[in-house]
Amino acid sequence: MEKYVDVTKTAAEVGYGFSTLKAPVLISPKLWDICVRWNDEDTNAQEYQEQETRLWDILFVCGTTLEMNINSFINSMAHQFHILVIPRDGESIMPVKAVMKATGNPEHGTLEIDLFELISEESEELW
Repeated sequence: MEKYVDVTKTAAEVGYGFSTLKAPVLISPKLWDICVRWNDEDTNAQEYQEQETRLWDILFVCGTTLEMNINSFINSMAHQFHILVIPRDGESIMPVKAVMKATGNPEHGTLEIDLFELISEESEELW
């Protein structure tokens, strides 16, 4: 199993639902590679993006929607949300809908965020 990326420090800066849970926040390697990681080569091949901003987009939407639905999350230990993102694939310049799921892992005491699905504009309305 690939190692999750620890984004607890940035999640603490975001606050919102993360400050309520007070748990370490981890992002799956798949989510990191497709929706967060970004460098100059990606900008040259695709569009200008900043890695830190891509991370903040995910954590801000996750945290705010988590806070609004905190009771549901506590009962189910799962929270689904989505953002628009340009996937890091070497060619896309248009955003797609990225559906993500935050899951509480009681065994490790962590909140783990993973990419659930990418939905292109052709498949469905983005919103």
